[in-house]
Amino acid sequence: MKDLRITQRHVAKLCAGTKSTPANPIRSGVRRHRDQKGKDMIRTFLTSAALVALIGGPALAETFEVQMLNKGSDGERMVFEPAFVQAAPGDTIRFVAADKGHNAEVNKDMLPEGAEPFAGRINEEIEVTLDVEGVYGVICKPHYAMGMVMTIAVGDVDAPADFLEGRVPGKAKERFEAQLGNL
Repeated sequence: MKDLRITQRHVAKLCAGTKSTPANPIRSGVRRHRDQKGKDMIRTFLTSAALVALIGGPALAETFEVQMLNKGSDGERMVFEPAFVQAAPGDTIRFVAADKGHNAEVNKDMLPEGAEPFAGRINEEIEVTLDVEGVYGVICKPHYAMGMVMTIAVGDVDAPADFLEGRVPGKAKERFEAQLGNL
């Protein structure tokens, strides 16, 4: 019994300088360890959630590949395949020069307000990420008069009334009209 009193006095002396005296100093140490472990788990969870949000967002975006061809699978000459793409904001379009002599560029008269124009070089691949909703008219500059055009609709949109206004070659206009039928 005497040893027990000495231990209690010893504990009382050790805790005399603190604001509160723990009922059981051994168990309070365990509680402190558990509290720190819980904080570490919460910190790890929040960090993981933030990383998933940052990395996972762009991972949800889709990439569409468009071939620039001399002859399409349907036998048509000078085509983008596919000729129409329905995309979501943040999606990427990759234009691949499968045949030589082609480029992909947006017709500046067929560009949503606030969207950045783009133009690829002949025989080169170009990737474009589209963030602004609207309808984009894409042409192959050397073959525009031959009707080498495509339409990209970003978001849930309708064709603007003035989309085909201005100077549009006959074959290109015909193909644009057919593509706009997909909206």
